[in-house]
Amino acid sequence: MEVIQILKRNLSHFLTWSLWGILIANIKKSVNFHGAEVNISNPNMPNRVKAAVFWNIYESAEARLLKKWLPANIPVVELGASLGIISKLIRSISREPMYCVEANPSVIPSIQFNLNSVTDSKHLIIQKAIHYDSDDVLFNWSSGENLTGRIDPRGTERVECITLSTILEENQLKNIVLVMDIEGAEIQIIRNDELALQKCVMIFAELHATSYQGNSYTVEEINNLIQDKGFHLLAKDGNCFAFSRTESYI
Repeated sequence: MEVIQILKRNLSHFLTWSLWGILIANIKKSVNFHGAEVNISNPNMPNRVKAAVFWNIYESAEARLLKKWLPANIPVVELGASLGIISKLIRSISREPMYCVEANPSVIPSIQFNLNSVTDSKHLIIQKAIHYDSDDVLFNWSSGENLTGRIDPRGTERVECITLSTILEENQLKNIVLVMDIEGAEIQIIRNDELALQKCVMIFAELHATSYQGNSYTVEEINNLIQDKGFHLLAKDGNCFAFSRTESYI
């Protein structure tokens, strides 16, 4: 099994070489990503990501769960929208308004590029960080071929914070689908925002081992905590999970 995992990782690294992205973008303007047309002429999209989208290996576990389970008739709040590629997939499925939250200022143009290409798209981009213990945080981000970032006390960019409850209140949202990939900050929502969780009909989450307020949490422990909040596990793909609210909690 370990040998197979090593081979998969090596193949993935090979398929996402920047050269592949350059070649693909010179041939095709857009590619089919799990049923959504993603425009890879986006100047803000790194070449390695263009290649990953072309081969359908970009955030593939999350994409598979959304493709199978995401309802079309409930507003979506996406925390950690990143480049907006998963956002585009969500918009290809959902007919309801979408709220994209992303702390990293360097990727906002990419989210706008992807969502502005959706006909009659109803979306709002919120450039803030999810955090429950501070009004703002320092953020570290990189540019070029590696548009990544995370909350870091040594960061150079100060980003305003927001809570999930505030997002729901400001936009008068009563029931939502929550999609989140926020590098461990999901534990803050689970520990602090019971009111917002009660408004989640479904949760799609890439879970991360993390620590919060002096306690460490494994992926499995966070999975169990979410279920303790009134959800049952629909499906799991790697560290990506799909939950549905248990009927007795509705």
